[in-house]
Order: sequence, then structure tokens, then C-alpha cells
Amino acid sequence: MRRMPHWSLYLSLALLAFFVLAAAVWTATRLATPTAGQRAAMALLEQPGEFPGRNAFGLMYTANRLVPASEIDAVLAEEARRVEKYVADNPLDAEPIPEFAPGLDRYPALEVGPADAGLFCQAREPCLARVRADLPAYRKLVEIHSPLLDRLEQITTADHYRQPWPHSPVNIGISPAFGQLFHPATRHALRFAEGDVPGALEDACRALAGWRRIGANADATIVRLMANAYAGEGYAGLVADMLAELPPDEPLPTACDAALAPPEDAELMLCNAIRGEFALVDRYRDLVGAIPGGHSLVFDAEASAGLVAERYARLCSDKARQWIARDVATIETRESRLPWSWECIANFSGCILVSAVEDIHDGYALRMNDFGFRLKALATLVWLRGHMAAATSIQALLRQRPEALRSPTRDLRVSADGNALIVPLHHPGADAPARLPLPGHGARPASSASPSRPCPD
Repeated sequence: MRRMPHWSLYLSLALLAFFVLAAAVWTATRLATPTAGQRAAMALLEQPGEFPGRNAFGLMYTANRLVPASEIDAVLAEEARRVEKYVADNPLDAEPIPEFAPGLDRYPALEVGPADAGLFCQAREPCLARVRADLPAYRKLVEIHSPLLDRLEQITTADHYRQPWPHSPVNIGISPAFGQLFHPATRHALRFAEGDVPGALEDACRALAGWRRIGANADATIVRLMANAYAGEGYAGLVADMLAELPPDEPLPTACDAALAPPEDAELMLCNAIRGEFALVDRYRDLVGAIPGGHSLVFDAEASAGLVAERYARLCSDKARQWIARDVATIETRESRLPWSWECIANFSGCILVSAVEDIHDGYALRMNDFGFRLKALATLVWLRGHMAAATSIQALLRQRPEALRSPTRDLRVSADGNALIVPLHHPGADAPARLPLPGHGARPASSASPSRPCPD
């Protein structure tokens, strides 16, 4: 028998040593992840949020059906059983649950055809001017759809939004009525245009305050951002247009007190919504871990959840509160290490997935700061109403406004025509600054000008 050459023996030993070392490093990495910091982030996000008062979920989920209030809970319980069974009976990569709440079919539908849907006001459009352009058509529209509008208006009397069954990749609680939730603004604008100024303003303020409240206490990011759009753009613009036509000394309805108050920092936190979104990540982790191959040499569901938690928890941290207090224009992000860090050795596939969406929520944080500044601009309009008589100029008056209406990083300015406040926005996705009409500069019925929303100033 021929002896093995020395170089071959050395190579074999070197390869053996390499694989032993690689296995040891892989094992150490798998045992060390999630890290202590990531586990703390997971624990923070898994804490149940506080959701006081009445839940808007049932009203939203059943909004396009005439479901009696006394039967909504039974409908949701039936739907929860159906969703849970579908999740249990289908693999992780199954299609989303194919039918929306079949238990609602026994109730009369509140349908809006395509033609009527195109008539209703949208959050980023000037509603009052739109309605005034064709009052007869809008009277007919509101009359036909009054049952639906009545149900939709009930939503903003609730206090929070929380999905009553576990978050799942096959069902995230999105009702077909989500696209109709701003429709009541059309009714409020019509009432104002027809002369019921106090009633219309009170209802618009009530809706604005309701969406502020629901958004701040929502366990879903999509609802948080939707509520921001309805409150900070849609109803804020409608109320501003209404205020612009009122005499400065005309008292406002009490419902406007909460609606037009400047926001507290806590209202601008994303933590409740992020906790709900992490619950969906947690659900993925549990499902992946339960199937054959769910854990492999290059994928670890729990370590991946730890990576996600580390990034999500930033929006529940003291640093996030500092971002809000300072109204930052850019989020301070750390340099990404994924997928080339040591913690990815045993979870390379998971790191690739997390790195693809690593900073998406930082953009949401900037949107929250813009939302807060929009609310401060609206509150500034209210403050200006009480001080314009003695002012030499609006710009001088703006410099005297209370600290609660200011930002350390941006300021309001008066438009070139002197008719509006220009509201600069931080988020790069914003097309232009927002524009809010100053008191006494509202669009009159004979005018076709749009007094609010994005402008090129």
C-alpha cells in the first residue's frame, strides 16, 4: 500500500480543520442570535398596547353592509373562526383567504357604483370647491347614499382600531369599505355650501378629531397612515377652507377644541402600529418554524424576527421621541451591515430578506413629523383668527405665535399672494408644500379657485 503524500495529508487536515472551525462559528452564531438586544426589542414589541374605549374595527369591517350594531360582535367571531381555520389548513405560501367575510352576505349591501364613487371627495382634493361646482348632483349623491354615510360617520365616534384576531399573512383585516371611509366629508361640505355652517363645521371637526384619535391608537400601520391622510390632509383642508370663510370673531363649535389643538408628541409615535405589524412578523416566524425545512443552514426564523424587531423597536424608542420633539428632516440611520455581518453566518437568507426592507419605516417616521406639522399649521390658523385685528402683518404675527405651534426645523410662511399659509413638508414623497387659506381669504361660491392642498409656492 502506497503511503499518502505529505501534502495530501496536510491538505486533508487543513480542510478538516476548516470545516470544524466553520461548524463551530456557525453553531456559535446560531446560539448567539437573536442577540440580547434583539430579544429585548422583541419583548418590547410583544407587549400589548393600550387601547382605551371603543374599537372601530367592527364598524370598519362591516361598513358596507347594514349590520345591526348588536350583531357586529357575532359577525366578527364567525369571521375569526373562518380565518383561523384557513390558516391552520393551508401552507404559509397559500393565497390570501379567497372570500371576504361571507357571513356578511346575509345583510343588505350598501354599494357605491363606479360613477358615484368618482364623485365623492378624496382626501387630497379641495372638497368644498368641488361640491359647490355642482350642488344638485351632490344633493342627489348624498341622499342616495345616506345609509352608507350614516354608518361611516359612526366610525369616527370610536376610540381606537385593533384587529380582534391574530395577525396572519392570509388576512390583515382590510375591509372593501376602506376606500369609502372619507366619503362623509362630501356630506359635510354640502351642508356648509347650503348654509348650515355651524352644523357642517362641527361634524367636520368631529371627524378630524376622530381620525386623530383612531390613528394614534391603531395596531396597523396602514390604518395609522390612512388616518393621518384623512385627518392631516382631508379634514384639515376642509376645516381650513371653512374657517377661511368665517368672520374671525365667530365662535367655533366645541367639537373643534380637540380637532384643532396642536398635537402632543405621544400622538405622533408609531409604536402601537409597529407592534401590530411585528405581530404579523411573529406569525410568520411561528409558521415558518413549524414546517419542515423552516429552519435550515442559511435561514433561522427566530433570528430573522430578531433582526426585524431591532429595526422596528427604533420607532418605539427614546430616540424616536427625540426625532419627534426635534421635528427632524432626515432620520439618523446607521450604516447597514446586512447581509455581511457575523450574525448572518447562520441566517444569510433571513438577512437578505430583512435588508431588502431595512429602512422602509424610517420614511413613515418622516410622514409622522409632517402630519404633526400640518396639525400645528391648522392650529395656527385658529390662533391667527383671534389676533389678526391688531396685526401689522401676518408674517410678523406668525413670529409671535406660541411655542406649541412652532417647529425647530421649519417654519410657516405666507404665500406670494398673501392669501394662504405655506406648510413645508419633510418627506421626500411629498409633491409640494401644503397650502392652507388664511382667515378671510376663503373661496366664495362664485369662485372656482382651490384654496387648499398642494401648491407650487
